[in-house]
Amino acid sequence: AAMERNDCVVRAISSGFDVSYDKAHEFVKNIFKRKDNKGVPGTIMKMRALSEAFGKKITELGEYSEILKSKQLIQRYRMHGKWKEGGFTTISFIKKYPKGTYFIFVRRHAFVIKDGIIFGNEDDITSRRKRIKQAFKIESE
Repeated sequence: AAMERNDCVVRAISSGFDVSYDKAHEFVKNIFKRKDNKGVPGTIMKMRALSEAFGKKITELGEYSEILKSKQLIQRYRMHGKWKEGGFTTISFIKKYPKGTYFIFVRRHAFVIKDGIIFGNEDDITSRRKRIKQAFKIESE
């Protein structure tokens, strides 16, 4: 498993649920039907399986949008004297949520933020302006 590519979900599960990379790799291969060196489509829809398998409580962050019929992670901020709404970047998310463990989804990618530290690929650590699509808080039950 050490020579894997496209393993961001495996890395995120390993970091977020405090299990070894090999255990996370085996879980994703068996439960999510991931093929070696391939990504895991639909991971967001499979968060309940992660909760059950690793005994952690997973809560989706955000507010329900009637327009989009789903939860959206929105921040409100003032710009030029007017209130605006927008999504979070990695850095703005860390400022708002400095403590805790979060499973983060950006476009076609996933990683974990744990107490303000990013766990993922090297690019995740250096590129702090990625737009977060969805986030889930991971807590002990």
